[in-house]
Amino acid sequence: MKTFKNDSAFPLEHGPGHESEFGLTKREFFTAQALIGILGGDYYENFDQVECQWAAVTAVNLADEVIAALNDGIPKTEGGQHETAQTDKS
Repeated sequence: MKTFKNDSAFPLEHGPGHESEFGLTKREFFTAQALIGILGGDYYENFDQVECQWAAVTAVNLADEVIAALNDGIPKTEGGQHETAQTDKS
């Protein structure tokens, strides 16, 4: 099953004759969760504008990566654990 970034994270169907509520998209929800993690440390108590922009952009990028990983599948090792992504730092 594919995850689409603009699908509702918590859709609420009221039934016939009632308007549905869709709330946050999955992308918005994942972004909020990433931002909570980024801002969870003591270092981020006094953010300036540049740091706020970095945090926001990073949270959105993390959300997009989560959605991509959900859609692409995350390979598992022989032991059944998920492999961690390897990045080239050169």
